[in-house]
Amino acid sequence: MPDGEALALSKDQVDARRSVWIKPAATTKQKRLHITPLPQAVVAVAGELLRCGPPDYDACQRAWKRARKAIGREDVRIHDLRHSRASALARNGASLLQIGKLLGHTAPATTARYIHLVDRDLVDLVERT
Repeated sequence: MPDGEALALSKDQVDARRSVWIKPAATTKQKRLHITPLPQAVVAVAGELLRCGPPDYDACQRAWKRARKAIGREDVRIHDLRHSRASALARNGASLLQIGKLLGHTAPATTARYIHLVDRDLVDLVERT
């Protein structure tokens, strides 16, 4: 998700009952409505944050910088988390189509560039099958 999408999140975009984030077409790169499933924990956190008011971009950047420093990974960008999530989904058996749908991609080739597997992932796959 581009950094700006999360910062532009509004109350009407989170459907807690369905556990989804409804991104209006005007806010997505593809200019198409995108509905993203969210884990209940994320829905709860989003609800709490939205009760605090609109996100402060500078405050979010400072928090992100502190988090990276705390884990010793100051080179990690917010966008890198999309790649990590795609790789984790692939390791857990999600198909390219499923991962692309979650990320809002329209082309499988785009999704394929997000998935990074290491040799251990492939060995584990062979062992499971």
